[in-house]
Amino acid sequence: EAFGIVVLVCGLGFTGAPLWLWTALSAAVLWAFGATGGPWLGFGALALLFNLRPLRRILISFRILRVLKALRLLPTISPTEQGASPHLPWSAIHAGPYDGLSPHHGPDP
Repeated sequence: EAFGIVVLVCGLGFTGAPLWLWTALSAAVLWAFGATGGPWLGFGALALLFNLRPLRRILISFRILRVLKALRLLPTISPTEQGASPHLPWSAIHAGPYDGLSPHHGPDP
């Protein structure tokens, strides 16, 4: 049973599986090991938090970006990258310099 889980985890990691598939695998593992009550509540809360993009942006990504900006850990955009930005697919929604603080501005975290 554990070998099968390891194979599935490696397969999902190798193929770059989406988050919902990782969530489904995690639920299957909880079910396979007979989890009841508390583990399912914790899993459900984390699954909702990480799988619902607007909730994740507001409660997690926004706060992490704010800390990274305060610690000056975000990279600066070079002049070459700035010149290429009109040709990037996200440039249509990217109006102005990205401050790293707005949860609804710039590329997806």
